[in-house]
Amino acid sequence: MVTTRSSTRGTPGRADDGSGAAAGASGGADGDKLQTFHKGVAISMWQNSGDEHSNWTKFIRSPWPFSWLPFGLKRYSGTHSVEQACPDTWNRYEEDIALAVKAGCNAFRLSIEWARIEPRRGEFDEHAIARTNDMLDAMHAAGLEPNATLHHFTHPQWFEDLGGFERAENIPIFVAWALKAVELFGSRVTFWATFNEPTVQPPRRAPLRGAHRRRARPRRCARPAAPRRLPGRRRRRRRPQCAMFLGWITGMHPPGKVLACATAGRVVMHKLQAHVAAYEAIKRTPRGRTLQVGLVHHHITFLATGPRLLRALAGYAAGWMNYWWGYELIHEWMLTGRFTWRLPLLGQWLEWQCPGGRPPCDWFGVNYYSRAVVTWYLKPWCLPGEVMTDMYYPIYADGLYEALMQASQYRMPIYITETGIADRSDANRATMIDKYMQATLRAVADGADVRGFYYWTLVDNFEWNAGYMMEFGLYAWRPDGSVDRKLKDGARALVKYFKALPNGMAALRAAAEAMAASGELPDHGAMHDEAAEALSGLTARGQRRSSRRHHALLTAT
Repeated sequence: MVTTRSSTRGTPGRADDGSGAAAGASGGADGDKLQTFHKGVAISMWQNSGDEHSNWTKFIRSPWPFSWLPFGLKRYSGTHSVEQACPDTWNRYEEDIALAVKAGCNAFRLSIEWARIEPRRGEFDEHAIARTNDMLDAMHAAGLEPNATLHHFTHPQWFEDLGGFERAENIPIFVAWALKAVELFGSRVTFWATFNEPTVQPPRRAPLRGAHRRRARPRRCARPAAPRRLPGRRRRRRRPQCAMFLGWITGMHPPGKVLACATAGRVVMHKLQAHVAAYEAIKRTPRGRTLQVGLVHHHITFLATGPRLLRALAGYAAGWMNYWWGYELIHEWMLTGRFTWRLPLLGQWLEWQCPGGRPPCDWFGVNYYSRAVVTWYLKPWCLPGEVMTDMYYPIYADGLYEALMQASQYRMPIYITETGIADRSDANRATMIDKYMQATLRAVADGADVRGFYYWTLVDNFEWNAGYMMEFGLYAWRPDGSVDRKLKDGARALVKYFKALPNGMAALRAAAEAMAASGELPDHGAMHDEAAEALSGLTARGQRRSSRRHHALLTAT
């Protein structure tokens, strides 16, 4: 077992007092901003516009599975890469800001691309800096509050060449980037996230190259059986997009390594150490006390189903996925500051304790899409009555409520920094939006300090190795040029909510409580009972999992 106690490896920092939000929630930021409910959209600038100097750009140019070979498969699905065609928010930001305002937004979450600002180490692109400031100014002029992410899966290729987050000595380099970003843009941005999903990237599935077919009606699951192959339709291949899993196990994400389980643990640990170091460094700056610095985590859980004996295989896999890339690891770290990385058969491999106890954080971002149901033969599925999305996970609003109530234990403001649906047919988008918004309002009514709802994403974009096959956008866009920023019918449900909900937190809480009292919002206790009943037929016969904890944390293993 490897044990480390230093959070910054040479970068001095202020230890948190253990209160979590103490450093920022009362730390001098504009009170009106803190008491505004953010209604926004979220984008990744690389996914919208690409970038010549990004590690992801070099990665998609190389063949899979081994980049050093002169031949191999494409690293993305579909016929177009982000280099060949893209929505190009970088150059069309005024249009996209206007579209966000038209959708009823008062906030806009975006990534500030490190590779654009510092394409070569120590060299800063003045044009990129000016463009980013113009973009932020345009947001303010339109009444949108920016929420900026420093690391949204991408970084400069020169940082990748140095070893990226595999090497602890690179943590100060990220801290220097965070300080530079605050120096350049801190007067225009109050809300900052150090990392987007340090352990997971949303589990997304891409079809086989060139295979896609529009569905005319929602696909509902009756039982976990192998789907019948329809005539003329090719089977979809599972592509679980966990950043650690795909980057260090299968080699399908940067840096393209295979079966590097121990290294994956070091990467997660170093990212969390970098968050602490960056937070402390930002707070020491003259402007630091006015800024709100948070961390964004993808809340996903894995549920095993099937007959009692055969379910053990799926249960074993689901247990490790919940620990590695689901809620468990970050949940323990947020509550205690203790990070542990365990491996099958080998046990505990890494351990690190955040100095001062709980990690410093002004707000916590929840990225939530669904939960994964895994059958005994490791096939993604859903429970009876649930609607499967194009990403092959179901619409599951109860999980969002559970994630928000769980995050409430951290005692800091919560923002839903991403939620959305891949739905090319647009048949289920309105349903998803309605159910997830109601779950959010129910959590607010039940005491969760939820201060924002960001939909992923504004315009259909390049979904990593899924390419342009997964369409999450409120506005339709196609790489062949056939559609350009057309509002989808299903997106009108979100526009209706955004324009109806109050901006102030006090008014929003009062509205949510009134809706709950009148029965307009779902009773999640009843939803739990329904889910438990559906699950009982898929698990051990005659054994019904009625425990609230088993439902809430989805540890039916």
